[in-house]
Amino acid sequence: MLLLAIESSGPVCAAGLFEGTGCVASARTNDGHAETLTNALAELFSKARIRPDGIGAIAVGTGPGSFTGLRIGVMIAKALAWSLRKPLIGVSSLEAAACGSGFRGRVAVALDAKRGLHYAAVYTLTDGAARAEKKPCLVKWEDFRRKLPRATHVLESPETTAEGVARAVQGRLKTRRFDDPYALEPLYLHPRDCHVR
Repeated sequence: MLLLAIESSGPVCAAGLFEGTGCVASARTNDGHAETLTNALAELFSKARIRPDGIGAIAVGTGPGSFTGLRIGVMIAKALAWSLRKPLIGVSSLEAAACGSGFRGRVAVALDAKRGLHYAAVYTLTDGAARAEKKPCLVKWEDFRRKLPRATHVLESPETTAEGVARAVQGRLKTRRFDDPYALEPLYLHPRDCHVR
């Protein structure tokens, strides 16, 4: 099954087409505007020489991260899933970063949330699957880090990638655990009126 993966939670918006976890084609943009991401997706399909309806499913990083980037990435993923009638999977961008790290065992992920705070989560990775030990939360990173068990791989400010999203959803693709395109929402954690990018 050809999977379209989109990750827009960070400063770089990334998209890729994947067969399993093998990348068929990829595109990136440093501009989080809807038009720019749409153009990147058009470039992606052109590179792969397929039509959008040739994909089998869509996966998207749901955050936490940039309010604007997440709103645009999730909106586009939902619109494509609805219009193409393709299954949709949303996955935490922190889980995607952990799955894309190549580590096994316990992995802590932290992304800068500004104002002295970080988005953080802890996962146990086994055979490509991730189990959340600590779900995504907004924390003071040094306090959070001090409480981590010693045998923990730590990822501070990793680049969030479409490949990580593709890796994170493989189990759900196999078991066909999909999301409702109408109900899927970004995971912001910051209050929506805070305007943190």
